[in-house]
Amino acid sequence: MAGVYYLFLFVFWMFVGLAVAVIAAILLFNSASRRRKSRVIVLACTAAPFVGLLWLAVALFLHAKISNDLAHQDAGMSGDPYVTLPNGYKLESGNTYDNRLEMG
Repeated sequence: MAGVYYLFLFVFWMFVGLAVAVIAAILLFNSASRRRKSRVIVLACTAAPFVGLLWLAVALFLHAKISNDLAHQDAGMSGDPYVTLPNGYKLESGNTYDNRLEMG
């Protein structure tokens, strides 16, 4: 059930981010248009919030890939869900803090 919570949390913040990007794009477009800037600058000002939102999504995706594939997290098998184990090691017990690692 926790997965559904995180899905709704992600979707909620996606819509909030999109709404903020739309409002920022409108404000930047109006500001650049009032100052009679060139068409390229007006388009760049309008696209900038969406580029920032896309960068945030790419950074989140890369963070998830690095955490899950390269860092080899233990996928919740230990008492500490944030523990990262080096390659080839697995926990021998459910207690992360007893320093009992076994070469797997």
